[in-house]
Amino acid sequence: LNTSISLSTESARTAGEEVETSWVNMNLASASIQEMAPGHHHESLDNHWGGWNFKKMVLFSMFLNPYL
Repeated sequence: LNTSISLSTESARTAGEEVETSWVNMNLASASIQEMAPGHHHESLDNHWGGWNFKKMVLFSMFLNPYL
């Protein structure tokens, strides 16, 4: 049983290293997040990831707008 996404007939190509690019930004925030209480730690991580996702969506829309 081969579970490679590349061999699937109904899938698109993926950027496997995209996950690693977000860790650069999280490493910058890690020093302040480590000092927080667990509740604030979780909320801060949610805010950072939410900001990262919003930034990606804005850049995608700017890139794709001429093609739509």
